[in-house]
Amino acid sequence: IDRVDMLQDAVWDVVNPYIWESESASGTMAETNATDWSVDEFDLEITECKSNECTFSGTFVGSGEQIEDKWHYGNSMSGTFQGTVDIEGNISLDDINTEIMHPDRNDGYDDSSEEGV
Repeated sequence: IDRVDMLQDAVWDVVNPYIWESESASGTMAETNATDWSVDEFDLEITECKSNECTFSGTFVGSGEQIEDKWHYGNSMSGTFQGTVDIEGNISLDDINTEIMHPDRNDGYDDSSEEGV
């Protein structure tokens, strides 16, 4: 494992729980009638490093368990995020965007939500 991989893993360990607690993801999850959300896949890229901080961006796909007796609106979401990590390991998220994934929807409906932190 190289330094970039170690940095990516450390950033993801902090970012992952924050995403689920964010206003954007919470609102998206509430629309779905699904619970027990988890990340199915993610990609995190360190985009630039300066002497005292690095910037990063990433994408993720998550899914939850559909509540059986509730109306089904979707149990998957995708999202993007970006932020910085400083030389002391402090992480700041600047932007989280989430969206319910509708693989069969093709009507142009935009059900995304955004959050600036």
